[in-house]
Amino acid sequence: MGRTPAWRSVLGATSLFVAVWACTDRISAPGKCPDLCPADSAILADTVLLAPLSADTSIRGFTSVSGASILVVSSLDSLQAVAFLTSTELPQTWSPQTDTGTVTLGSLDSVQVQVYLGARDTSAKNLYILVYRLPASIDTTIDAAGAAQYFTNAALVDSIPVDDTLTTGLLTKRVPANLMVPLEADSFRVAVGFGVRASKPTAVLLESSNGTTFPPKLFYFARGAPPRSSDSLVRTFELDPEFDTYLVSPAAADPSPGSIVVGNQPAARALLHVQVPSYIIDSSTVIRGRLVLHLTRPVTGVPGQQVTIEAAPVLRYFGGKSLLVPDTTTYGYGTATVGDSVTVTLEIAPVLRLWKGTSPDSLPRVIELRASGEYFNLSELTAAGSSAGALGPQLSLTIVRPFRFGVP
Repeated sequence: MGRTPAWRSVLGATSLFVAVWACTDRISAPGKCPDLCPADSAILADTVLLAPLSADTSIRGFTSVSGASILVVSSLDSLQAVAFLTSTELPQTWSPQTDTGTVTLGSLDSVQVQVYLGARDTSAKNLYILVYRLPASIDTTIDAAGAAQYFTNAALVDSIPVDDTLTTGLLTKRVPANLMVPLEADSFRVAVGFGVRASKPTAVLLESSNGTTFPPKLFYFARGAPPRSSDSLVRTFELDPEFDTYLVSPAAADPSPGSIVVGNQPAARALLHVQVPSYIIDSSTVIRGRLVLHLTRPVTGVPGQQVTIEAAPVLRYFGGKSLLVPDTTTYGYGTATVGDSVTVTLEIAPVLRLWKGTSPDSLPRVIELRASGEYFNLSELTAAGSSAGALGPQLSLTIVRPFRFGVP
């Protein structure tokens, strides 16, 4: 069955009209045109669902502060944070490659502190990472209030300047060795704290030792003890963190009922139960699906930082332990910037298309919202949930309606 376009003109007319595609077959077999020609063309339609969720719940605890890949230092009024580490043991002897025997540690020339800047607020100028010497007995049982007594001017060793144009990168600073000598009473370990100072209150993310490329480190430049203290008998010791963490005040609160909360540390995720008419899911083709969340407070975190929000379809629903569809091409995405205070929009059309032709019993119509790279993320989004009425989430759809075929 073929179709040929026909141009028809009216003699003497001043205008030219373009005719539609016409069926011109001369076949005698059943099903000839125009019996199977569509009665109309593809139609795009826009619609807004004011209540696309039947329920939602938010759960915090998908990461832990001690297990996060970041160290937070902040002087913001809304968030005070300091970080610290306890190093591994400084060896007291070594075997040189160019000599025989064992060299005993004699003196320390200097100590280099290394941290990696992961994110910062570029509007905060004259940024410094403050370095403190802390008691080696400090551990993860201490809270922010208890640690405040150690982050004092008396404990301040030095500061690491950060260029105003630097957004990420390795930072190092040599500090006087006499202020960082590990003591035998502390098993030759040392504890170091980090704070921040800038032209205005700000927050900074440093990389931690949890699976990152540049964890915080200490480099000790040592000389041998007499009589083996020649310039050829020197050694650089690299001390990794035995553990590192950070303390924040106030700590992230549990999500309140009726709120959609995503991000921060420990990370929160939201589970959204979606209700969309079957004629949209099964009979139409979804071109766009914009889920609009109305924020109940500004997005928090490092000022100016942008975070990607993932909308992952749930494969098997078990509450906070739900299994997600592994194919990331079916995920939806949106972005939020710290300081946003009105709405955040996510494109979830891939999720809606995944549900086409499937029963909710076999593939639940539930979406999990989470921050992309949540182990590296401090931003938190808080939006009104499904019980908020007109302020609740909305779903704006662009669909292609099905063809209506002619009647034989």
